[in-house]
Amino acid sequence: MSDKNVPLKCCFAVLALLACVGGAYPSRPQFVKADPVGDQLAFRTSPRPPHAFNVRHGVVIPGSSDFSSFNPDPVALVGTTVFVATGAGLEAVDGLTGKTVHLWVPRRELVPGNWPATPYVSNTGDKSVVAGYIVHTRGVGTTAPLCEIELQEVNAAGDRLEADFTVPTPNQDALGGLRIVEATNRYVTLLIGDSGQSGEQLEQADGDIAVEVDMQRHRILWTATSFIPAAGNGAVVVGSAVPVNMADPYVIEARDRLTGKLRWKDDEPMMEATVFPSGKGAVLVEGNDYATGGGLFEYVPMLSGKPLVLAKPGTTTDTWQCFFDGDRTDACGNTSGSSAAFAVDAATGALLWGLPDSAHNRVAPNVTFAWRGMVYGSTNWGNVVLDIRTGKDVDDAPGISPVVCDDYIGLADATRQTPNGPETVLMAYPA
Repeated sequence: MSDKNVPLKCCFAVLALLACVGGAYPSRPQFVKADPVGDQLAFRTSPRPPHAFNVRHGVVIPGSSDFSSFNPDPVALVGTTVFVATGAGLEAVDGLTGKTVHLWVPRRELVPGNWPATPYVSNTGDKSVVAGYIVHTRGVGTTAPLCEIELQEVNAAGDRLEADFTVPTPNQDALGGLRIVEATNRYVTLLIGDSGQSGEQLEQADGDIAVEVDMQRHRILWTATSFIPAAGNGAVVVGSAVPVNMADPYVIEARDRLTGKLRWKDDEPMMEATVFPSGKGAVLVEGNDYATGGGLFEYVPMLSGKPLVLAKPGTTTDTWQCFFDGDRTDACGNTSGSSAAFAVDAATGALLWGLPDSAHNRVAPNVTFAWRGMVYGSTNWGNVVLDIRTGKDVDDAPGISPVVCDDYIGLADATRQTPNGPETVLMAYPA
């Protein structure tokens, strides 16, 4: 045999050995960029939180021109797959090409005027995506149609329907929007009523109904009226109890995950209150002190209910939007009032940093999202990315300020021209 074949054999032997021990090939190579004019596809084999996005290769999410009445947009993101709630059902869209790869249609007809709930990515175990709809049965003869809740569960790859079932609505006369507040691989917390309509941020509306559903047994565990759920873990669901008399205070409380029974109440009554998830073990509560009217911001562990009052930047009239980065930190930015932002350790409630910082000539960004150690936002001078633990600038030219992102894709609104004039669409950009 010729000696010239020996180097080639050695090369294959080394590659085979490395493949056996996991050193030659990445276990899950991910496509993160596709150039429509023919450049080769680039692989990302070591996922990391992105601090910049390729604006030249953005694609439009189908149907996103209809999202104008939604806040946030009715989408969820897993890898490079964008899950979109539409009037036709749950779409799985390739975030690199903008093409719909799967569509799951509800088995029953949607109740007119009720848009599907924003899809929710389960936060425990194997990831899956949950979609929800207010649907109705058909009227037959003298039997009137009945409204129901239809839930679908799709695997994270977006190619298999794991479950599709219906449960009765708690009250046929008190329907409104539907919101998936929180989902695990076993339980789903829903909100029915005006607070769930069109995916809007939860409002404190009298008459809303919280619904806890067992996804394995396909049944309702409990319901609660005038309770606005916001977060949960394996033991409790935390939210705000809405007073019947609007002059009375709001109270933050936790209910048992399986029974709905009251587990604890916050001792600090508030005038209005908004609750944000803070990791898997706590919530952030923003509102106004019932006695003084001054602004309050609390870090509340889900199991104990004992609040830690935070000294945040900004003014007492500010309202806030907070984002858990999926790791260990919360980033908050104000949506009204003065321009301010800050970050909180999700495990302890410790305030890490705050902006503005006049001593160092730094302003606060308009925070749009947080992901794995990064804060995304914008200032009057453009988009910016901050380190979530230190508040320092990481990138002052990231291309976009995503409203949702992961290690591979960032989603952001954009304006495009049409024959009927400009329209706003949601676009996906590779990291």
